[in-house]
Amino acid sequence: MPNKKTFILASHIAYKGERENNGPFHTLREYLIKNYPESIFIKPDLYGEKGTKIEFKNKIKTIQTPKNLLFRFIKEVSIIVNFIVNFKKNNPEQKIIYIGSDPLNSFAGVILKIFKRIDKNIFFTIDYADIRYKFFILNWIYHLIDRISLFFADEAWVVSTRIKAKRVKQGYKSENVKFIPNSVNFNQAILKTADIKQNLILVSGLAEVVDFGIIIELAKIIKKINQKLIIIGEGPLKAYFQKTTKENNLQDTIEFLGQKDHTEVLDFVSRSKIGIAWYSNKMNFNRYGDSMKVREYLACGTPIIMNTIPSTADDLKDAQVGLVLNKFDIDEVEKYLTKIFKDSHFYSSVVDNCINIAKKYDKDTILNNALNSKFL
Repeated sequence: MPNKKTFILASHIAYKGERENNGPFHTLREYLIKNYPESIFIKPDLYGEKGTKIEFKNKIKTIQTPKNLLFRFIKEVSIIVNFIVNFKKNNPEQKIIYIGSDPLNSFAGVILKIFKRIDKNIFFTIDYADIRYKFFILNWIYHLIDRISLFFADEAWVVSTRIKAKRVKQGYKSENVKFIPNSVNFNQAILKTADIKQNLILVSGLAEVVDFGIIIELAKIIKKINQKLIIIGEGPLKAYFQKTTKENNLQDTIEFLGQKDHTEVLDFVSRSKIGIAWYSNKMNFNRYGDSMKVREYLACGTPIIMNTIPSTADDLKDAQVGLVLNKFDIDEVEKYLTKIFKDSHFYSSVVDNCINIAKKYDKDTILNNALNSKFL
């Protein structure tokens, strides 16, 4: 009789108040709960305020961690290692597949693999940056841990094709790198008929990740065609964005709705004519990132206007799902939006392309292929 499998997923979590910010961890968690209900989830708080939470057998245990960054990281690794060592001791027949999200959580997998407390070690890179920290020594340590974690991984999962290319360049075997984009389970997408869609939408943290100067230029075009731009999200630059909106006399064109839960977000996206994803080049990790909001726009049948900064653009540039631009061109964008709002047949064809590409990257299908029996 084969050993039973237990998946253990460790990932840092960012919070907005008491709410967890939705991210790659949550779609993977949802899949594991559905297909492997005995899975265990270890969730260090990204900023340390809420400690580390362990979800196990429908219970949540919280372990507080130090405020000091170095001591906190050490404590978080030790929490993961100690929990799994004890779990293996009490369940020696279990086959443990450990998935560590990003270098620190994956480093715990290195320790566990060396001491043979896990059966498979998957290093899941959900974001990457050539320059993670401004200080040279911190950046060096970050990349050292990243390379050690990669060396001891049985498989490397990556959210973008650019990270995959990076891993191969770093010497990791291409066949052991699996592309797991930030896509959604298509069956859970909210779809509305094209004829009821209106306005444009931007779902984003209101911070330097978004190029708001371009959003203002886009809003001027939106105003000309008598449409509105809905912005969902919160962040440290919200007051500045609102002030800039007012200074450009666009307060009747741009509507800030604040934070919404994920189901509400998808409902707003499904009722929107176009989804916006215009990234700033100020954040180094954007270049390697896979845009979850773009994947969700597509799954809801909402065409996009985005730039080529995130890796997602490479997957979509020839898919005819909207505009994917190297730089913002006012004339091109205005021409495109005019056609979108006036030509219903053209718009319907673009919506169909969005749905087809979302089906191609359906998360359940991708994870079913990744977690195949040959590997496990």
